[in-house]
Amino acid sequence: MGASYKTQGTGPGKVYAFTRAGTTWAQSQAITAPTAAGLRFGHAIAQSGSTMAIGSPLGKHPSSALTYTGVISLYTKGPGGMWQYKTALVPAETEIVQFDHFSTSIALDNGTLVVGAPGQYIWGNGTNGKGKVWVFTGSQATWTETAYLSALGHRPRSSRRPMPR
Repeated sequence: MGASYKTQGTGPGKVYAFTRAGTTWAQSQAITAPTAAGLRFGHAIAQSGSTMAIGSPLGKHPSSALTYTGVISLYTKGPGGMWQYKTALVPAETEIVQFDHFSTSIALDNGTLVVGAPGQYIWGNGTNGKGKVWVFTGSQATWTETAYLSALGHRPRSSRRPMPR
């Protein structure tokens, strides 16, 4: 369960993991944003098997010069069933701009991660809102951007896996 507004206003959020024993659910972990994630951590969450992707639409990757673009934090289930941080993902800087809100929506299935961004200024007063979608494949801490889709079309990153039509 994501709580992207856990701290006042635009602070970093938290994600709460729960486990079930019989008919009883109990909180097993409170996951705080890694330094790389930043603002609105937990806005979107997707899990597939032992991998979980957590979106921070106003976050920043530590190696990026751009702020407020958005970032995905990837976790895997470790010993004792606890979620452990593995890596952060952002698209190529030529494809993203400040306030794109990368990771507003995410889907994860069997090593394929699809990440949506509604576009610049969607949550503000601007009008430059061209939605974008990125596809990544991988596992653990190794992920590769394989496709980028926008209102102008798509540009495959790899010919290894064709995009479904």
